[in-house]
Amino acid sequence: MNEALGNPATLEALLDKYPDLVNDMSTGGAQPLHMCGMSRGKQQATAILIARGADIEALDTYGFTPLHRMASNNLPIGARALLAAGADPAGGAGPGSSRRPGAVRQTPLDVARSSGAADVIKALQVHRRSSALLGMAIGPTCASSAERGDICLRRST
Repeated sequence: MNEALGNPATLEALLDKYPDLVNDMSTGGAQPLHMCGMSRGKQQATAILIARGADIEALDTYGFTPLHRMASNNLPIGARALLAAGADPAGGAGPGSSRRPGAVRQTPLDVARSSGAADVIKALQVHRRSSALLGMAIGPTCASSAERGDICLRRST
């Protein structure tokens, strides 16, 4: 799976054959979306995994969601794809979030700041402003836009 994340065609073929791999847990508790948050080349696979039903709020053994991983490594394309799919921008740690057992106590924005992840900080700020100012919600129908690196908005219901 790890190698396939760097090649969209290979990833699609692998998931066609073994769809359950979309949420496969590797050593260390990382799921494929977490692995996308560990390198620039693999962040491109984020939208593919989301479209295939990957758990956008999965926790790894460190209590990080995939968005935390993107924040820790300054991977804005993956971060925008997760936000467009409806990932909690507070990562379960902010006001109004329901904290889950095992979740890290930092928000993705906290992690981005401590990592000097300027591109992800900007993505999180744009997401927050867009959602608040427009009364909109980011939704899963926007995966193709997020794959291009765009931010896609849809009316909240």
